[in-house]
Amino acid sequence: MLSKYDAILEPLRTKKTQCYLGRELHVAGLLGWILDQTGPADVTVTTYSTSDDFLCSFIRLKKEGLVNHSTLLADFRACKRTHQLGAFMKNAFDEVKFGENHSKLMLVKTKAMKVLVLTSQNQTYGSRHESTMVTTDKKIFDYFNKRLQKVLKESANYKEWNSPENN
Repeated sequence: MLSKYDAILEPLRTKKTQCYLGRELHVAGLLGWILDQTGPADVTVTTYSTSDDFLCSFIRLKKEGLVNHSTLLADFRACKRTHQLGAFMKNAFDEVKFGENHSKLMLVKTKAMKVLVLTSQNQTYGSRHESTMVTTDKKIFDYFNKRLQKVLKESANYKEWNSPENN
């Protein structure tokens, strides 16, 4: 049975870069659609803010064996407002970082494939039009991955962020 993602996007191996603007794609479902094609992968996600719905979906993908290692980068300002999700984020992701972040990226990496998603959508669910680009272009993936690694090094890990002086 085809999913709504199959009706909107072409398989990753048939089209290197594809874009979408609309209300039908949500980041958790899109990530599942990608992982169904790549198989188990390392996943890095950046967002301004997250939700328990996204985190539950991510945990389900991990339990299905589709996520090897995972990293989440969220904005420290947004997370201060949703502090109660901090422990939930740590349960969902292997590594949780907080920094000055407004990017919304998903990097999915296996030995055979690299997939980058650029989106305007946070990990919250609304009915707004969102822009999304999905690419398997290795040069674009490597560019964003290299820049992101620098951002991650500058960001606080969950334990540092959750220390008493930051609360």
